[in-house]
Amino acid sequence: MAAGDRGHAGDAARSRLQSYLDSQLETFVREQVLSLRICDPAAGSGHFLVHVAYTITNFILQVLTSTPWDNPAVNLAADHWRRLVVEKCLYGVDVNGMAVETGQTLLWLASMQPAGRSPSLDHHLKQGNSLLGARLAEITAVLTQSDLNKETRVTRLAEAKGQYTFREMPQVMQKIEQANQLLDQIAGEIVSQAEDIARQEEEYAAAQQFLAAYKEIGNLLVAQKMGLKAKEFELRTIAKALELGQLELLSTQQAKLLDKAGAMFGHERLIHWELEFPEIFFDKVDGAGKKCGFNVVIGNPPFLGGLKISSELGSGFLQYLKTAFIPTSGTADLCAYFFRRTYELIRPGGHMVWSLQIQSHRVILVRQGLRQLSTPMG
Repeated sequence: MAAGDRGHAGDAARSRLQSYLDSQLETFVREQVLSLRICDPAAGSGHFLVHVAYTITNFILQVLTSTPWDNPAVNLAADHWRRLVVEKCLYGVDVNGMAVETGQTLLWLASMQPAGRSPSLDHHLKQGNSLLGARLAEITAVLTQSDLNKETRVTRLAEAKGQYTFREMPQVMQKIEQANQLLDQIAGEIVSQAEDIARQEEEYAAAQQFLAAYKEIGNLLVAQKMGLKAKEFELRTIAKALELGQLELLSTQQAKLLDKAGAMFGHERLIHWELEFPEIFFDKVDGAGKKCGFNVVIGNPPFLGGLKISSELGSGFLQYLKTAFIPTSGTADLCAYFFRRTYELIRPGGHMVWSLQIQSHRVILVRQGLRQLSTPMG
């Protein structure tokens, strides 16, 4: 082979190797970086999430430009990758509806591209109280109450630790699978016109409808923890009627109980996390379901001394906290309950990243609320 031919062959081999390495870097970005699921459960106007969107985008560009050669086939447009980060990675909840709308707008602006439209972010940033909600295990228990899965103090403690006990799984898991199929379809759609956004919103509404009855059951269970007086058989009857969509089966007394439960929340929106974000907590449903969670939970939790919770947020809210986050102390600061909730939201190996400015007199109140996280289960 002539020297010139060997040179051309060497250049071709080098080009193939470079293209291969570039493709591997892009695969790493898509499979490892864009697979991250990050949540701010006290998102406010979404400033932390916007910052994360830009930070992850900068990291992606650093990865893709880490080789000493240029490859015009690699997309290095920051707005392209930032849009994917916003669409795939970021989630948030806040109790303030106006703040949520502002956050959605800021994330929408962060994900804008010169050509095309940004998708709806309603299913990523939601209005609701991050602390007020029922666990899926509680919902399934009231639907399938038996000696095998009856909720006790021991099971509540175990499930608060993430140690899920054996539960019979009713058709809610089938509904979660159906919802996740629609959500996967939405995630794979390309949005380029206003009609695409409208279609996505309709599909998302359909996905939520699969789980609507179970959210109402969750509301009922939260109301019970806030002080609603109801016998266990009445709860089971109401829950079954909700699941079947046959409220006409309820007695007059049971119908009044259901109305009373709804009235206890006023305009407050509840967040039953596993039902609000089923794509996060159940990657695949295989009968029992694969329990997952967020990779990272970030934020700046609200502070409120435990002695002020009842007067400012209501005695029913404090009663709920004491019941839902046992064992706890009535003087624990509100932010400690956010830490406890975060512990439930992260997947094994996940991380909590909080921005905190704790005054010295609050330290003991936060510690009281966090003691449960460091207490080993017997």
